[in-house]
Amino acid sequence: MKNFKLPKAILALTLSSAILAPNIGANAVMTWIAPYSAKGVKKVVEANPQFVKGLSRVGLQFWNPSADGKSVVLAPTDGGGENFIKEEDIAYWADWGRKNKIGMFLTVYNNSEIIRKWDWLLVQAVIKDENRTSFINSMLRIVDRHNLA
Repeated sequence: MKNFKLPKAILALTLSSAILAPNIGANAVMTWIAPYSAKGVKKVVEANPQFVKGLSRVGLQFWNPSADGKSVVLAPTDGGGENFIKEEDIAYWADWGRKNKIGMFLTVYNNSEIIRKWDWLLVQAVIKDENRTSFINSMLRIVDRHNLA
């Protein structure tokens, strides 16, 4: 097995998020919302408002690395290139998190619903030295635009 070194920029971003996140404490609980389940999760949280009492952070797992590794894009999820997630969905979850004092995070993943497997080529494109800065800046623009944690 090869040793994998986490790129310093990604490690720093992860640690910064953990340090600066709201509602972090001994009982911090984080979960993720995948794009293919966002509509169902929305129904659950609207029908069960007590659900929020145990959460401190939620990762919105709505983005993939772009093919060139320089930015993030909404994850196409239906096999035909359509996105389950639209801008208004991101706005809904960002507002929901603020209203409930839950840190909402941009979460990037590399599982492609189109090729039906983890896409390690996307990861390799992101961790190239020449792509890191533009990739991180792309994430930060989205975080700023949606006022995510």
